[in-house]
Amino acid sequence: MSVARTVWIDLPVEVASRLQRFAAAQAQDQMRVFSEMSTPDGTGLGNPLMRQATFLQQSSLAWGTEMLEIMELCQEKLLNTGRAPSDAPIHYPKAAA
Repeated sequence: MSVARTVWIDLPVEVASRLQRFAAAQAQDQMRVFSEMSTPDGTGLGNPLMRQATFLQQSSLAWGTEMLEIMELCQEKLLNTGRAPSDAPIHYPKAAA
């Protein structure tokens, strides 16, 4: 039962929450880049196209790293599920004699 709970409930919820947090952080970083590029003085930002290209390069590296971490998490959870004892032993009612 613990294997089914891990595979169908715990792991998908944990992966989804990690992805949601990561995507929100990436969107926030993108908005920060846009707001920096939209300043009228443009102090030290350089070429906006290069600034966006740099962000995209860093973002793709971050997404790759996050996917590897999620795969490691899944591998760890699934491999340790078979070895971990269940949280509570299953008690079956005794049959009437």
